[in-house]
Amino acid sequence: MRRRFDQEIDKMVKLQISSNNKILVIAPHPDDETYGCGGVLSIYKGQCDVILLAYGETGNPNWTKDRTLRVRCEEFRNAMKMADATIAAEFGITNRRVSENLEQIIQFDYSKYDYIFVPNRRDRHGDHSCVLRALKKSRTLKKGVTILQYEMWGALPNATHYLDISNVIDEKEKLMLCYKSQEERIPYCARIKARDYYKALETYDKKCQYAELFYLEPSWITTLGVKVKNVIGYWAKNVALRFR
Repeated sequence: MRRRFDQEIDKMVKLQISSNNKILVIAPHPDDETYGCGGVLSIYKGQCDVILLAYGETGNPNWTKDRTLRVRCEEFRNAMKMADATIAAEFGITNRRVSENLEQIIQFDYSKYDYIFVPNRRDRHGDHSCVLRALKKSRTLKKGVTILQYEMWGALPNATHYLDISNVIDEKEKLMLCYKSQEERIPYCARIKARDYYKALETYDKKCQYAELFYLEPSWITTLGVKVKNVIGYWAKNVALRFR
């Protein structure tokens, strides 16, 4: 039987953000912010800013880079307008070169944000997996800021939080369909919607039909606390067995 504190750690928390909190979503490429956090953008309209790192100019092999860049920029801006999200910055980093240009991420002013959403650090795409590492080096992070990792290329194996997006799934679908240049190649909208439908199972929330999952890395204090509990539990069990 699993120990009680293990069950507490594994329990997924329903994400609830106050109306006076400021949210930032960092998107390596146009569409990442919508595929990973379209529900966040839809539920918390007017509270969200978005940073776009790269334009993804190689994202359509059937087009020239110039055409792809122009179209994807337009798609991104239209999607953000529809979501009522503010574009905080467009860094314009060359596609697949984000890990070589982390200084812009580090130097950005994050002081006004209460929640920051970034790609999963174990994401299979190199432009995604490096973002959290850079963000943690910033000296402008607000004290007490909550940094949540979202799903994109690769599932979160141990999600800690979920957002019930059942009531806004149609809005998220409209945002995803803004990215027609990507839909031409792969039916992302249908597949992301199916993912969110499946992921609702992991929440154990019977009312939740669609969900976005996130991972909050424990602080070193929390991690230390769990280790101490494990050690105490281990020795307590052994002492109890010895004096039976």
